[in-house]
This record gives sequence, structure tokens and C-alpha cells, in this order.
Amino acid sequence: KGHVFGSKIIVKGRMRGNLYADDIVIVKSSGDVRGRIFAAKVSLEDGGLYKGRINMEAKARRVAEARTRSLRKQ
Repeated sequence: KGHVFGSKIIVKGRMRGNLYADDIVIVKSSGDVRGRIFAAKVSLEDGGLYKGRINMEAKARRVAEARTRSLRKQ
């Protein structure tokens, strides 16, 4: 549970929360995501589960990049 920030996020298990990726979010066949995805690219493998909203607009990507950068500085 919680939010995840990063350049490339790969989900292989259960995730509850929002995902913020500078580049891509990959939900593997064993993955189960419930929440929002903010990323430039999204990949959902056959068998992977997803419920939520996906935002791939430029503004959403800038938000993901800014939040990831601010967390890296901490």
C-alpha cells in the first residue's frame, strides 16, 4: 500500500496506491494494481490485473518527474 515513484516501475505482485513513473509502468502477468498510473508509457502483460485510471498526458508526466526528483533529493 502507498504510492510509488520512479523512472521505471515494474509490478509483479499486489499494489494498492498510485504509481508515478518518469518513463514506464509495467504490470507483469502476476501483477494486480489498484490505483492511478501517471506515466509516459504503460504496459500490461497478459494476465495482469489493473483497476484505476491511467494518465499519459504531458502534464501528468511532468508531475511524475517532479515528484520523483523531489523524493530523490530527500
